[in-house]
Amino acid sequence: MLQIVATHSHAGQPTISMIIICLCYRRRMKRALTITYSLFCLSLLSACEQRTPQSDAEVQIQAQDTPSNSGITKELEATEPSSTDSQTDTTNRVLADHLSRINTWIAQDDLTQIKHYVLQHYSALTRSELDAIKQALLSTSTTQANAIDQLALAAELFDDSTSWLAYAQHAERGQYWHEAHAAYLQLSQHEVRPEKQEQALSALVRTSAHLRNELERNADLAGIRLLYQQLVDLHPGFPRFRLELAHASMHHGDHEHARQLYEELRYDPEFGDIAEHALETIDRQSADKAARNDVVIPLEMQGSSMVVEVTLNQRPATLLLDTGASITALSQSTIRSLNLNPTGEQIWLATANGQRQSAIYSLNQIMLGQFKLNRVPVAEIELERFDGLLGTDLLNVLAQKYNYRLENNPSRLVFSPKP
Repeated sequence: MLQIVATHSHAGQPTISMIIICLCYRRRMKRALTITYSLFCLSLLSACEQRTPQSDAEVQIQAQDTPSNSGITKELEATEPSSTDSQTDTTNRVLADHLSRINTWIAQDDLTQIKHYVLQHYSALTRSELDAIKQALLSTSTTQANAIDQLALAAELFDDSTSWLAYAQHAERGQYWHEAHAAYLQLSQHEVRPEKQEQALSALVRTSAHLRNELERNADLAGIRLLYQQLVDLHPGFPRFRLELAHASMHHGDHEHARQLYEELRYDPEFGDIAEHALETIDRQSADKAARNDVVIPLEMQGSSMVVEVTLNQRPATLLLDTGASITALSQSTIRSLNLNPTGEQIWLATANGQRQSAIYSLNQIMLGQFKLNRVPVAEIELERFDGLLGTDLLNVLAQKYNYRLENNPSRLVFSPKP
């Protein structure tokens, strides 16, 4: 017992817990502990207590007596594999597997499989994996037969400025003007850097000029208006597109729209003089037109055909202008949709397949521009592209009071009052 006490007494003074227990015993039992029992209790309590912190001197001595384990620790660290290295190896293996599949399909010209694979795994692919796949698709050679399709796929899948620029530039070099124009349109909407967007807009000026020339060769003035209207809608602050739209509107005969656009460009530092000259031309033409009281009906060129917009029984329709037809005729589907009644008369018509008989129907009203004609007989014909054709019978009715002529650039019917 004394040995136990000696073992735990040399560490320091009795703790507060030991003192409190002794005091509580004396208070409750009304008597003092025996010496032997007191020593026994103190030795047990001291064993349960944590030893007091070692002094700085004791810690220093212990550190000197204890062999250093730093060398052993370093050897263990060197022999154990790093978790970071293991993750890197796994990532590289996964990336290599993705690229192996993509490159194999590129070599096989199997772009459909690439698209399906990327879309299927898109949410699971990391940013670095997606960038690597994109670079694989963008890495094309000038001699590659399907390069434009591969670049188009990259632009569709990743939809960023890098992909659209690569696709647009390749299409422009190959003079695929429709594809280049569509790609530059996308690029101009993705780019937020001013200098890069300015370059994209300049490229759109080039590609739209090629498309406009193609439409002009086909006399498609409505197509030219649509081309530049789309550009103005996307980039209303770019004056070059507004100028081209104004020109297209004036050539199409829509002088009011052209005037509005030229007025907006009147004080533009680059195009102001052009707009001023165009406004003077419109004013002069308007004055001449007012003096003559001409009635102008715009025509639209579709290929080599001229079509005109009319109203049949208060319903809009598109008729092919046929100055060789002696009677206005409507397609079978148009006659059924208007619920026209047959007159019981028949007429022989000359068609591409020879002479054929056709039934005559009664049309309550047809409006051609500001002209309104009532109770018009029309023939039934087989026609798919248009609602019908406008013949010389109606033009001859109007010719009683007006002289009429066909004009090109823009295409239109002009009716001048007879003196």
